[in-house]
Amino acid sequence: MIITSSPELGNPQIFTTKTKWASHTSSSSSSSHSSSPNTSSTDTKKLPPSPSPALPILGHLHLLKKPLPQTLSALSKAHGPILSLRFGSRPVLLVSSPSAAEECLTRNDVVFANRPKLLAGKHLGHNYTTLVWASYGQHWRNLRRLVSTQIL
Repeated sequence: MIITSSPELGNPQIFTTKTKWASHTSSSSSSSHSSSPNTSSTDTKKLPPSPSPALPILGHLHLLKKPLPQTLSALSKAHGPILSLRFGSRPVLLVSSPSAAEECLTRNDVVFANRPKLLAGKHLGHNYTTLVWASYGQHWRNLRRLVSTQIL
């Protein structure tokens, strides 16, 4: 399972697991800087392990070979059930453990429900207010309810 995230939103905002990479929180502004090679001096998030050679523009795309499922399986066997990758400029969280996937999709589903804030959503989505571009929350739930009553 791959969960993508947005640098603008800082997703994943909260991620708790029983492994040693517990608790990502974007709401805590008093986090200390990590000395992990995955973080920069301005980045306060603690990220799961990552394969070492990330190219500046490509990120980890050079590691992806065919067949893709076997490549991702080999990466997870080498670096653990949860690892962070960069596909181009986008951070990606690779979750290969069933228990961690269950935690992401059931216990922390609201955290991972947001969409990335792209520039297109601001201009084409009327400042992120349409159903396609809206972030998960009360506004999105109202829009979904309205659309579902009109479709059904």
